[in-house]
Amino acid sequence: MKKLLIILLALFVSSVYSQGMDDFKNGIDFAGTGTEPFWGIKIDIEKGMFFNSAGDELKFETGIPQVTQINDTETVYTAKSKIYEVKAQITKCSCSDGMSDNISPYSVKIYITETGKETKMLSGCGNYLFDYCLDDIWALDKFKGVEIKKEQYSKTKPYIYIKIIEQRIGGNTGCNDFWGTTEIRGDKIVISNKITLTKMACDDMGFESDFINAMSGKILSYKIEDLKLYLIENGTVIMEFHKVD
Repeated sequence: MKKLLIILLALFVSSVYSQGMDDFKNGIDFAGTGTEPFWGIKIDIEKGMFFNSAGDELKFETGIPQVTQINDTETVYTAKSKIYEVKAQITKCSCSDGMSDNISPYSVKIYITETGKETKMLSGCGNYLFDYCLDDIWALDKFKGVEIKKEQYSKTKPYIYIKIIEQRIGGNTGCNDFWGTTEIRGDKIVISNKITLTKMACDDMGFESDFINAMSGKILSYKIEDLKLYLIENGTVIMEFHKVD
């Protein structure tokens, strides 16, 4: 019986995650699944939450979710449909579905309240979706619309690297190395405000400060087109990079 359940789980998880990049390209930021009963949820931060249970016994979509950052490890998304009120509580921690060897980086609790009825709670695991091409080294071409010139760096052209699984960001300002932590949430890069720098004297300390401040403690949108990475703040491209071979 357990073997059959594992097979059913694998098929259900596969149906949720098989689209992968297609879901990301269609705006899905987070996907989660659970068992007993089997269920799946997809969250598009700009559009809504989409929930379904196995066999579509329960299936609905909501309006745009409200996002609440509880702390560094927990985020809550709340939204409503015509009938249901939904809260998705996402916590950063290793999560096992209990039936297979799959380990996810986030645990998920879904609270569903139907009008006039008691709240139902479901537990599961999930992942933020992202463009895997982001995991690379990117050399800075433009900063706030202005092309980077040789006199702005003394050591190497400024660049960043992003390690998605390790949740690390780092690089060089053109003089000093820097490193910190980051989390990729859909098309958003969440960067810690604790960025460490080496302490060499630079020709243009002002540019270095501006470069670091443009990332430190920020939630930036990103897009990748034609081997170029664009970091966006409030709808405006603030940094443009090209992929380093």
